[in-house]
Amino acid sequence: MSMKRILFILLTCIMCAPLFAQKGQAELAVYGGKLSFTKIDNPYFGSFDPGFGFGFQAKYFLTNRMYWAADLYGGTDDGTTYYEETAIGRTILSAYRQDYSISTGIGFNFVSLKHFNSYIQGLVGIGTVDGYTSNYISETVGFRRDALKRTSYLVTAGAGLDFAISKHWKIGGAYTFRYLGSVDGSHAIVAKISYVIH
Repeated sequence: MSMKRILFILLTCIMCAPLFAQKGQAELAVYGGKLSFTKIDNPYFGSFDPGFGFGFQAKYFLTNRMYWAADLYGGTDDGTTYYEETAIGRTILSAYRQDYSISTGIGFNFVSLKHFNSYIQGLVGIGTVDGYTSNYISETVGFRRDALKRTSYLVTAGAGLDFAISKHWKIGGAYTFRYLGSVDGSHAIVAKISYVIH
């Protein structure tokens, strides 16, 4: 049996699997986990250490598979220290940031079974970062601390898994990439717990 045929059969089974999410069902989730930052272009000096993020998300199922989601999120690097070789020797510099965002969009349960579902989602919104970076300019000028306060559009893409542990409760995990337009990107791997409203 060819690989194409096997993939077609698997895809057909997934799409024809019983749908246990119901139109009109809602879910409220709290999540949190590890956060790392990806510099895009050169929006600020230095880089940020990994930190942590947490958030709240609400889902409402428009069909048995497709849902609308709204997300509130906050994250931080929890303080960054880095070193730079300068004219006066090795210098310790620091940086710090707090990120906040609100977004909304659409998701899709591509596997939806009685005790398990997996999903993908894409959200858009607005995000802000509040913090600073430090830079060594020269021996005569010394150090400079630059404020990092920006607000930008936000685009997120994510995927996750949920396991039902009772009629009203689910536990799971997810990965999300957030692109904060004029600032940078971030990766989050989180654990979450959801309450299901039938």
